[in-house]
Amino acid sequence: MRPSMTRTPQANQGKRTASGAMRTRLSRDNSNAVKKTSNSMTWGITIISASSLALTLLGYGVAMAVETTFGIPHQTVYTSVLDLLGLSVYAMISAVLGIDAIKWQPMLEQAWPLGLVATAGMFIFICALLYSGTRQAKTLMGPNSFWRYFWRPTKHDSSGRLLAKGMIESGLFGGFIFISPFLVAGVLIFTVILISIVPMFGMQLGTLYFRKFVISPATCEPVRAHAALLQVLSTPRKKNVPVISTANCVALFKDATRVAIGRVVVSTPAAIVLFEPVSGSTQRVPIGELTVQAVDHVPAISPP
Repeated sequence: MRPSMTRTPQANQGKRTASGAMRTRLSRDNSNAVKKTSNSMTWGITIISASSLALTLLGYGVAMAVETTFGIPHQTVYTSVLDLLGLSVYAMISAVLGIDAIKWQPMLEQAWPLGLVATAGMFIFICALLYSGTRQAKTLMGPNSFWRYFWRPTKHDSSGRLLAKGMIESGLFGGFIFISPFLVAGVLIFTVILISIVPMFGMQLGTLYFRKFVISPATCEPVRAHAALLQVLSTPRKKNVPVISTANCVALFKDATRVAIGRVVVSTPAAIVLFEPVSGSTQRVPIGELTVQAVDHVPAISPP
């Protein structure tokens, strides 16, 4: 005899239960995958935003260095946030090539109160997280917690206890109103100090860059022919040979007329700042439709 192929109701019920459990598990896995993807995108956007803000503040410090070194107002150096991002390149070059010349003491003197407050706040936050997981904290946060009993009057409270609760609540509320201006001022000072550290760093790096690559070099970068340029690029530099710094010098032409000439201080898509070492003049020239040509000699510039 062949065995019967009829399924019992219990078997069908078990199959449906297993199928439902499988669908629930798949749905949970998909939800977890979506959450992980969303968290990764959120962290990625946060990191990119923070990096862009830091580079922008660094570029603003370089623009301030142009003003303190050459006298050109920093507001005229840049016209957009993209210009500030481009100016941050000068600070990064200076940081890579002259990290040993950076004066850390002025920045540390300004940053140590901020670091102390941040460390204290982080310590309090970590202690609060650790305490929130203890049994005592869970008891206080439970249905019969002290805070609920304190803030909600009950029918068992006497007139004296209600009066005491009201006085304590009024005192706490009044104390919060009293210290709130100081809290706001503290948050503003904390924010200002935090934001000002990066531009100060960028201003110092910009000043180091200008001193090394714009002011100190005795000559401009020579203009080389095709064969000479290939020879320079193919010949390995000897370690014992000292590196002689040269400045990048350009001349700006409109048609066949030379508009300006000098050492490049900084450049943006909209303008270029030039420095002439003999006369000491500095000028910002809007590029527009001008032609930029590299030169190996910068004569004195007549004052405008």
